[in-house]
Amino acid sequence: MDNLIDKIGFGEHTQLIKNNIREWYGNYNLIDDDFHIAAVYNPWSIVNYLSSAIKNPHAKPQDYWANSGSSTELAELIRQAIALDVDKTLNLLEGEEQHLQLNLGSSLFEQQNNEQKLACLLFDGGYLKARH
Repeated sequence: MDNLIDKIGFGEHTQLIKNNIREWYGNYNLIDDDFHIAAVYNPWSIVNYLSSAIKNPHAKPQDYWANSGSSTELAELIRQAIALDVDKTLNLLEGEEQHLQLNLGSSLFEQQNNEQKLACLLFDGGYLKARH
């Protein structure tokens, strides 16, 4: 991400742009055996924000992904997960840390149960972060 921003060239606003991206969009940290491999950002969000920042370096980051797709599948999985464990699901949706085993190399439909499917959808959507 830093290289892309440097190549675009935001001059005196470069650090502001980088900080906005880190603070607003966070990142996925890929970790293998306690070794940090890479920070990965959602490309849709980054491209849209940088497009706005090119026009106005003081542009505020936005939730570009909010209207980018249907939430029907997510809503159904939330309903099913709530039916299975109301307290755990509500705690997850309120931001409480939950410990789940996910195979992030598998597709949503290869997850074992609805709780894992919901967590996978939230992770893929950028709402959850993996911790090793």
